[in-house]
Amino acid sequence: MGGCEVRESFPTAIDFVLAHEGGYSLDSSDPGGETNFGICKRSYPNEDIAGMTVGRAKEIYFADYWSPIADALPSPADFVAFDAAVNQGLGFARKMVADCGADADAMLFYRLKKYSAIVAARPTSLKYLRGWMNRIIALHDKMKEA
Repeated sequence: MGGCEVRESFPTAIDFVLAHEGGYSLDSSDPGGETNFGICKRSYPNEDIAGMTVGRAKEIYFADYWSPIADALPSPADFVAFDAAVNQGLGFARKMVADCGADADAMLFYRLKKYSAIVAARPTSLKYLRGWMNRIIALHDKMKEA
């Protein structure tokens, strides 16, 4: 990835993220708008979202999400922080790490509370809640495997 050393946990983390983010989507109720592999047009207006490749998605994730938040954390906190940055935003992930430190279990609970707050503030997001909960459960299970 651009000459940077990739920690051994990144390939597992990126595979998890890509599996949960899915492929191309244009959901009118998704605030991110047009999305592919979890990369949204709102955040990346100059990217060809519909034509995005897995390789390009991995480059973006490594440079813009993994390196700024996860690289400095031990495993499995790196994995949880990276997934949070992708799914809930880098700002949220930074606050989560500041509040939870490297406690991966505390991070998961922190994320669950945020999802609940999103649905309370924006009831149209209720349709995403089951997927978010399943993602946290799958992440918890993946952490325990490592």
